[in-house]
Amino acid sequence: MLFEYTNVYFILRKDFISLFSNYAGKIILLELKHNSYRYNYLYRFIYNYKISKLNIDEVYNITSARSTWNDTLALGIGADKKYCYENNWNTLVSYIM
Repeated sequence: MLFEYTNVYFILRKDFISLFSNYAGKIILLELKHNSYRYNYLYRFIYNYKISKLNIDEVYNITSARSTWNDTLALGIGADKKYCYENNWNTLVSYIM
């Protein structure tokens, strides 16, 4: 199923991208500056704009404990279909409840 697609992308935090320095597979790894994306709205806008130019059809957010910045990454790239796990509030503070 995963390789039915022409291009498959994984977004990884810059801190962890070096773990895949010898990776030579089909999945394209994209680097994300975590703190810049989280706190810098201009960086967030530019990053989402660049990702949206990849014309991604489906997004899978595999993080179960998602914060709002994490969801904006999955929602802001313009994919037609978006999938995610149910939010896990064990590690996030709920400001609504």
